[in-house]
Amino acid sequence: MAEFPTSVTPGSLVCAVMPPGSRTRLIEYRGLSTAGFRFPAVGSSLDEDVRARDFTFNALFYDIYNHEIFDPSGRGIDDLLAVERKFVALKETGDSFARAEVVVRALKFAMRWMQDRPSNVDGINSWLSHGDPALCRTLTSKQWRTLAERYRKSVMGSKEDQRAFADRLAAPGRELLEKLIGGAR
Repeated sequence: MAEFPTSVTPGSLVCAVMPPGSRTRLIEYRGLSTAGFRFPAVGSSLDEDVRARDFTFNALFYDIYNHEIFDPSGRGIDDLLAVERKFVALKETGDSFARAEVVVRALKFAMRWMQDRPSNVDGINSWLSHGDPALCRTLTSKQWRTLAERYRKSVMGSKEDQRAFADRLAAPGRELLEKLIGGAR
């Protein structure tokens, strides 16, 4: 991180490291917010952090001093390196908006990695099947606006490729992405 510029988005606490002139992130990390301060602060244990991550491959930690990777979920490395990258959701929440955010992030990663190798969506489909089947109808208009803005800012790739990924998701996720993709034409 010392070799390249690092940016931190204050509202989301997402840290990103990109080589100058590139849009490819070498490292992207979102710290977990620690409340009670007058400024954005982060801090948690690995166990707390992994339970709040959206996917197993997003719950990996790299020790820059010892050059070691920690995989608290026990599946992140295998899911990331599988012939078909596995989208296994970790975030255990009944909050509809948080679940919708996970679906949008799945699309973001799928589009970012689509040229690399195919995606296996069995894990996220299982996770979606354990939530509210009426996910789209539970979101407020403010939540829809927020999701649409995050979708526009973070999801790259053709609408055709986005729809192909969405079509592979269980109904709640597919319907959510159809609305976002269709609304962004």
